[in-house]
Amino acid sequence: MVRLLHGGDQAALEAFLAAHADSSMFLLANSRKGGLVDGGLPLQATYAAAFEGARIVAVAAHSWLGTVLLQAPVRLGEVVRAAVAASGRRVKGLLGPYSQALEAAEALGASEVRHEGRELLYALDLRALRIPEPLDSGRVRCRRPRDPELPLLTGWRADYVLEARVEDQGPDLRARSAVSIELLHADGADFLLEEAGSPVAYCCYNARTAEAVQIGGVWTPVPLRGRGYARCVVAGALQAAASQGASRAVLFTPEANLRARRSYQSLGFSVVGDYGLIRV
Repeated sequence: MVRLLHGGDQAALEAFLAAHADSSMFLLANSRKGGLVDGGLPLQATYAAAFEGARIVAVAAHSWLGTVLLQAPVRLGEVVRAAVAASGRRVKGLLGPYSQALEAAEALGASEVRHEGRELLYALDLRALRIPEPLDSGRVRCRRPRDPELPLLTGWRADYVLEARVEDQGPDLRARSAVSIELLHADGADFLLEEAGSPVAYCCYNARTAEAVQIGGVWTPVPLRGRGYARCVVAGALQAAASQGASRAVLFTPEANLRARRSYQSLGFSVVGDYGLIRV
């Protein structure tokens, strides 16, 4: 049976996603914060799931942003089509394990797909986090951004989404970037690295639960790259997560991005799977 989820299905959804937690952070975080009823508000989505008896075996969620979030090792086409049909939204992207994202694009009849290739999914037990020397010694400092710094971060965000090819250039790019930065800041999910009082790098939690955080939006301005700032800001954000009770961290990065992969591996991350971010 495939049907839409409602508030009473939260426990069944949690039980299913717990077995796939590393690749389900968006689904876990959004369903806990936004619930399973779709009012079109931030973090909400229309959820469709396949059941075997009372047990969920696949789920797709068509989010308020137009992206479809996937955890569907079986019956993928059915749950994706059900969620999209019920939401009434246009599909803008697909996020989930790489093979599932590709299969979902095919199931929806996408005539053109755009992505950076297969992403590697990394995970880290925060007890094994290796702190970079500049952060450990205090030469650089990771902290929460201050309100007057948000316009700077808005510009960084616009540069980031263009370089990562997750959004297109356009007259409203800065406005969209400002909204993203403000939402992350209001949620306490943003981090800034400074050296000698000057901001040099940024990252955020793009998904967070009590147990784990997912790192995203890692950005160092081009002139400041190659100095280890990215790994320091990520390490600082992970220290903050551990201090708040989280025990695990995940992130994904393009398989072809060798510099980023070396940076994350130096912190203790290891590959646990793959991921796909596909635009349609």
